[in-house]
Amino acid sequence: STSSISLVVPSGIGSFTKSPLLLVVLLLSPMSIGAATATTTTTTTTTETVRGVWQRQFEEDPVGDEANADRDTLVFWTQAPKSGIYVDIRLPKGSLGRMDRGRSNNDNIPKSPAALQARGSLLSLAKILSTADQAILLRQKSFAGTLQFSLGDTTDSGEALAKDNILANLAKEAAAATADAGGSGCDDGALPLCTCFWKREIDYQPPSGGLDIGVCASAPPNADGSIDLRETGDDGSYAEGWHRLVGSESGPFWACQLLTEDGMNRTGYWVRTGKYFAYAIGRPHVEATAEKLGCSSKSSQIQGCVGKSLTEAVQGLMEGASSSSSSDNNNNNNNNNNNNNNNNNNIDQVEESLSMVGTYVCVFGEITSTSTTTGEGRTTTWKIQHSTDPRLVGCDLFGPGPDSCSTLSHESSSNPAAGAALVLQEGDVLCQTVVLGGCTRRWKVIEVDDAAVMMKDLPGLL
Repeated sequence: STSSISLVVPSGIGSFTKSPLLLVVLLLSPMSIGAATATTTTTTTTTETVRGVWQRQFEEDPVGDEANADRDTLVFWTQAPKSGIYVDIRLPKGSLGRMDRGRSNNDNIPKSPAALQARGSLLSLAKILSTADQAILLRQKSFAGTLQFSLGDTTDSGEALAKDNILANLAKEAAAATADAGGSGCDDGALPLCTCFWKREIDYQPPSGGLDIGVCASAPPNADGSIDLRETGDDGSYAEGWHRLVGSESGPFWACQLLTEDGMNRTGYWVRTGKYFAYAIGRPHVEATAEKLGCSSKSSQIQGCVGKSLTEAVQGLMEGASSSSSSDNNNNNNNNNNNNNNNNNNIDQVEESLSMVGTYVCVFGEITSTSTTTGEGRTTTWKIQHSTDPRLVGCDLFGPGPDSCSTLSHESSSNPAAGAALVLQEGDVLCQTVVLGGCTRRWKVIEVDDAAVMMKDLPGLL
């Protein structure tokens, strides 16, 4: 695992929003690297400061527009403390993947543990989902990767503090508390001014073409120990309010990174903080890999649709087939046949759209443990509460039950000892087998703080 991660944004990159090619040039430029090194003045720390699960309370876009702030989208950012690994899920109001929608309101969507494979099986819902449901699926968001963190505002522009008075005041109060504590941290428990750079290694939506950088500060802790954090975009264009769930900052913690799926490269992340977990699998990046895994070959092209929404990307990738289908219908002179063809083509297009969208999956849930009737052991359940795929809501991430998505085994240990009891360690490899389809994922343990607890909370681990 990485013990220390820092972010210093090179001159000119802080305000970057448009050209991904320029971004690559800037990040690889020796001049940029030199500039970043030369201007480093802040104290580096790990992402422990922002560890835990953060539930978003609102988003102001633009900053200060409280009247029109989004308070309806369900958002969870789950952050590991040392490795920097995080998973973010964002489900709009009305999303069928939200536990609070109530499955009874849409009983025609069945549970499907096998949906964890993320190989496009959402197409099976083509005849069930309404047009509105389909639109919401395309508007959902999720991304995962690693967070880079540094104290202070390390952006080049300083626009976040300049444009957001609330953030500026929180920063001043935190600085004053730090001074009162003799420079050793905020004596009132508030989080200090800091800069976060979320590197999106996988993304449900196409890449935006910009950097995800926020300048953050908090008020002192609430009476229950929770923290309310304010994040403002590095360009001062938006602000988000985050609430850290009580206890999620205390652990146990673990984070894993996906090595392979069925022997092929695929990217994924799995994080636990306290009693909560988040798990995300990205789309295959290469068309040949997508085809071998049984995913839509076009799904691998979504990452190339930079700056577009998922709706625009999917429509663009289907455009050729749609044009061909329309041409065929125009050449058909039988009205009944035309209507039948149009209906069939609409279903075909919905299925193709869902087959691309469903090659990414993210879930968020809660871990519960109950003692067995004999009192000599306990049963642990990793229950999925929210998901980009609605069929996973209410399923168990893994375990022996009928609604379990997978089983887990210990493939190898980073430090084996003859005759020693199995202990989970950083560097170990876990093998996850998804039910029904038999998909096999190999995960590397990047971070674990309490191996004994994790061994007890991983049901069926061999």
